[in-house]
Amino acid sequence: MLEKKPYHPPHLKESKQLTFQNTKPGGRVSGAKTIEGKNIYRKQKRVDFQNVIDIEREKTILRRLRGAGLLVEVPFEGGDNRSMFVFDEGKEILKVLHTFDREKRKLIYYQLGQELAKIHNVGILHGDMSPRNIVCDSHGKVSFIDFEFAKYIDSREQHTHKTDQEYNEWCAEKMAKEVRQLAVVLSFEMNDGDVIQALLEAYLNEMHPVNEEIKQQLLKKIDLIKQQIKPKQT
Repeated sequence: MLEKKPYHPPHLKESKQLTFQNTKPGGRVSGAKTIEGKNIYRKQKRVDFQNVIDIEREKTILRRLRGAGLLVEVPFEGGDNRSMFVFDEGKEILKVLHTFDREKRKLIYYQLGQELAKIHNVGILHGDMSPRNIVCDSHGKVSFIDFEFAKYIDSREQHTHKTDQEYNEWCAEKMAKEVRQLAVVLSFEMNDGDVIQALLEAYLNEMHPVNEEIKQQLLKKIDLIKQQIKPKQT
């Protein structure tokens, strides 16, 4: 587990005065604006798939991740329990990867594997692992965004109905699933064999599951991913 470091998020004092261009009315993101190269979003609480998205829980998760030094979107302090403001820098990763040469892309794939492993090490599952939830700036720095469906995986108390074996299997499967989802889409969209080697190598080097049993199960699942995923042929 990573050591939790103090994190002091910025305070958007003028948030009520910001004028946002509307996106999808009634949607998760109710407005967006770019200020000094930063993409600022106003997110609001809503009912989605019969579940109320908990703004306060998402804020807590983002603070936890930022406090561990992870590259995720930044929550502003302030607001209420029905809305929040976040910012990130960059564009959706699939829209910019082609602008980098091969060696730079390999470094980005490696960085993605590292950051995903760190998110899992802190005890968080992203919950919606897709390239559309990753942004990349002009320097190749990536950030994971949109943690509204994130889940905690480091609290055994939340899984008292499971045996230890069932809990370990659940954790390993959920973690491997997110690795698989990211690797499959990137490998397919980029038609790039470097994705598998760089992303999975970085993930394996960085991961530190809560116990040895989860680690061993995860190693087996990652090995299967290596065998199953092939870049598309052109």
